[in-house]
Amino acid sequence: MPEVSLLSARYMFSEYGERIWTKYGFVSSFNPGRNWFSSDSIGIDQGVLFLMIENYRTGSVWKEFMKNQNIRKGMMLAGFKDSSEPTDYDSLIASARGKKDVKRPKDAYAAKTKGMIVIDGILGEWSDSHPIEITHENSLEFGKLISKNDLSATAYFMWDKEFLYFAVKVKDDIIIANSIGENIYKEDCVELYIDPDYDLFVWGNSKDYQIGIAPRSIKGGSQVWSWFHEGDPGENIRVAVRLNEQYRRGEYTVEGAIRWKYLNAVPEAGKVLGISIAVHDVDNDGSPEAKLNWSFNKFNSSVMLGSLKLAD
Repeated sequence: MPEVSLLSARYMFSEYGERIWTKYGFVSSFNPGRNWFSSDSIGIDQGVLFLMIENYRTGSVWKEFMKNQNIRKGMMLAGFKDSSEPTDYDSLIASARGKKDVKRPKDAYAAKTKGMIVIDGILGEWSDSHPIEITHENSLEFGKLISKNDLSATAYFMWDKEFLYFAVKVKDDIIIANSIGENIYKEDCVELYIDPDYDLFVWGNSKDYQIGIAPRSIKGGSQVWSWFHEGDPGENIRVAVRLNEQYRRGEYTVEGAIRWKYLNAVPEAGKVLGISIAVHDVDNDGSPEAKLNWSFNKFNSSVMLGSLKLAD
């Protein structure tokens, strides 16, 4: 299964680095138990890798192979059956890692829009969307929180052929947000973790996305930052932030739209993305900082995010 192969390859690369990886790819063999690593990369091995990668990307190798009626008949007689069962990623991770305490990734849905979404921080168009509750009881990554009023959030997703839309309503008793640029994660902010291929989120990988939105800054307006993709995403991500004017502090709403082209993804009903929504809390009253992260399961150098299915 390609998912198991990817898990194994990423683990080996993160664990042994340059000892098994050269400019030609993986070395021919190694034995960590004897601290022995080959210095050779064999061409015939690399050739098979190209075929496997292409088959994983498009399935073209398998499709061509299965055009042969003798192959199809032989596999049927041997008892092989086609399987369309979804991948149980948390079981794969637990098996590869030898752990039994891997948390099951959470599931959510993104409704398809019924009309134009205006990015203004007012969520009048979001009545049909599926709420994702993020509290200290179900999503605490680190720190200590006493109640939902200290820090909690409700998130929503929708989609159309051009954008992935998101909205996050945050409750935070004290809003501290003065940083700009890559430092916004140090204070109050919302973060989106996105794995468009749903094949494990890898820190710093250009195929994955960590996007932060601060409700305000020393410059006065909100701040948006994409850490794996040259910082400011510009028009690729549209954002509006609305602070609760009644209380002056303690609540804010983030509404945004991310271009599918920016995510290098093609939207269609049934597509599944890896996703997690995080909110960070820093107060000036002496209480410890804390972070809620909806579905963020660490595995060596990778992370298994929750799933977001695009509904029709």
